[in-house]
Amino acid sequence: MNNDFKVLYQKIISNKGEEVGIECLGRYLDCYENKWKNPFNLDVSARCELDIKIINELIRKVSRFDRAIKFISVNVDLSYDNKIYWRYLRKLNSCLNVHGKELYLEVLESSPMKNSEELIKLNNHGAKICLDDFGVCNSNLHRLMSLPIHLVKVDREVFWMTSHSEQNQSLLKGFIDSLRKNKIKIVCEGLETEGHYTEAEMLGFDYYQGFYFGMPMEINTEELNYEKCS
Repeated sequence: MNNDFKVLYQKIISNKGEEVGIECLGRYLDCYENKWKNPFNLDVSARCELDIKIINELIRKVSRFDRAIKFISVNVDLSYDNKIYWRYLRKLNSCLNVHGKELYLEVLESSPMKNSEELIKLNNHGAKICLDDFGVCNSNLHRLMSLPIHLVKVDREVFWMTSHSEQNQSLLKGFIDSLRKNKIKIVCEGLETEGHYTEAEMLGFDYYQGFYFGMPMEINTEELNYEKCS
């Protein structure tokens, strides 16, 4: 087991109050500062190497996820040309399918529009394509219309802008209603307070995510006995 990275998970809660999914988050150990860090500042090659480790770790523990969890969400960077990365994603998708769960692929807002054919292949085998942090950078209407999107995660800054503006509330509510009509699910990111939760309920989101439901937690893999997934 490598000790230079770890996997965290964050709950995704349905509008019925049930924990139905988890987002898996990778962190790497900065040896110079002796701190765990988000990998967004790493170069593409280093990020890809880290993501392969994370995916492999998830493959090893697929059988140990709670049965109530319906889907596992991982970030996807379309700039990766590494064939091993895409092969591991396909294997993770197959393993999750065997255990009755779905793989959600969160296309990062900073990701360029490359390797979309790899996404489509995974989608054709049951994986769901999601837009992360909608409303920021490349996570926009053009991308929403370019890919077979199953789920949209509204960026927390966009959600927070509705707090003191009826116009912003109306705009976001209209967007949510439009997605619903097109059978696209919506996650509200950035819930940190009871007020956020109440407002998200009023706007009509399908799922909620944020520190209000708990901080991202480390997945303790060392204590588990793994079943191989071929």
